[in-house]
Amino acid sequence: MSKNIIEILKENFSQQEFELYQGTYGGSINAFFIKSDSEKVLSETWEKIRNMIGVYFQSKLESEFDVWNIYLFYITSDVSKEVKHRIEHDTISSRKIVVNDQKAMSSSDFKDYLFSEHITNINLNVNLSSKVSPKFSKNKILSGIIDKIDLVKAKKNKEDFFGEALEQIEKSLTDEV
Repeated sequence: MSKNIIEILKENFSQQEFELYQGTYGGSINAFFIKSDSEKVLSETWEKIRNMIGVYFQSKLESEFDVWNIYLFYITSDVSKEVKHRIEHDTISSRKIVVNDQKAMSSSDFKDYLFSEHITNINLNVNLSSKVSPKFSKNKILSGIIDKIDLVKAKKNKEDFFGEALEQIEKSLTDEV
């Protein structure tokens, strides 16, 4: 009988705890929760864990959607910005998120929150208010100048075109005052 990915990870990384949360959101989304007791353990193991998940789990997925929707939540009590940056900016196989809250991992609400916060974004509150846009009214002087412009000439020599158009606009505005 073949072992599942969580059993494989537990056998190889006894200092850490592992859980797999599977959700459906347009397809299967797999979120691994990896709890480490220290930054040292996390630094030494995160790439190996990522690689094992890639080999023993991700490579067996059939749907493109499933393959591209694997998330690794590395949870620890304290981690430096450098280690967090290195892990989260790794682009191999999955998205990685480092969370500094080890105690909360046992809570299913915490896992739901992380899933919502980083994957589905269903926790976003969007308040749409309609703003009344001011009514647009065309400036007759400007539109008159633009209507007289020969676009064929304008494309050939943009410098002269813009200079000429600007002079005409300035003259018309000066005459208006």
